[in-house]
Amino acid sequence: PDVDPLTDPAVINASVIIAPEGREFIAKALKSGIKGHIINPLNFTDTLYKTNQQVVQPNIPHEAMYTKAVDYLITSLDGAIPVILSNTEGRNDKEAFTSYLRKRLSEEKISAVEIPYEGALASTDLASLANAGRSYAIIPSAGSIGEFNRISHALNNFRNANPDVRLMLFGYPEWTTFRGDAQDMLHNLEATIYSRFNDDYTSYAARNIQRDFIRWFGAPMIESIPSHGLLGYDLGCMLIKNLRSNNGVFTPEDADGYSGIQSTFSLRRAGENGGYVNDALYIIHYLPVTGTKATVL
Repeated sequence: PDVDPLTDPAVINASVIIAPEGREFIAKALKSGIKGHIINPLNFTDTLYKTNQQVVQPNIPHEAMYTKAVDYLITSLDGAIPVILSNTEGRNDKEAFTSYLRKRLSEEKISAVEIPYEGALASTDLASLANAGRSYAIIPSAGSIGEFNRISHALNNFRNANPDVRLMLFGYPEWTTFRGDAQDMLHNLEATIYSRFNDDYTSYAARNIQRDFIRWFGAPMIESIPSHGLLGYDLGCMLIKNLRSNNGVFTPEDADGYSGIQSTFSLRRAGENGGYVNDALYIIHYLPVTGTKATVL
């Protein structure tokens, strides 16, 4: 017969357990008398950490991502004028982000330009930006590859035709999944994005762990973005380091945090009655031709 792991003394008394993504399991675990912390690395939207001191959310929430990303964007403008693009025929699935951006720009008394376009962006839609010596931060209202393809070529053509105008393209976590022509265009436009993960699959560390994974398990990691294999590796390394540093007791709020191959963990207390939540956000710059440069906020 199947044995309920929540009746196992080793689980009950563990300093930390990694839960499956279902919220129901965490609720059941809390009722079962689990003594340690519970980490759920695969459910990005779970909010039990807000009301239970044992729960750890290792993924920065959407609201915190928006706040940090917009803070970064505003402080990096350096005189650039924000330009928000929206497709009158599109889904504009990032309207929540651009609405928050508009609010913050208004509070900071920074004027923004709104450019609507129909179907696909054309160079003529950008004609009002052809002012030599000016800088513009372009923020689209959608993050899909389809919508990116509808704006990127016009932006690239405009930039080539107006070398005295500086364009800064700011975008979204979904763009880390782009490959082929769309990824090349991210490099051409030297785009900047915010993301929970740094998917630098060409890095020395990432290539090493991929090689070792094949040696250990006889097959490559399943391809995904973010890589679930690297997520598990980074989380495991963080836990081992933390447990070793604290005599076997998991202590979430580590001032130094942990930076892995794909993830950074900077866990902070979520209020007086809450658990812990990750506060780390990547800002990733696409370099000309190839490569990226990432910083952690």
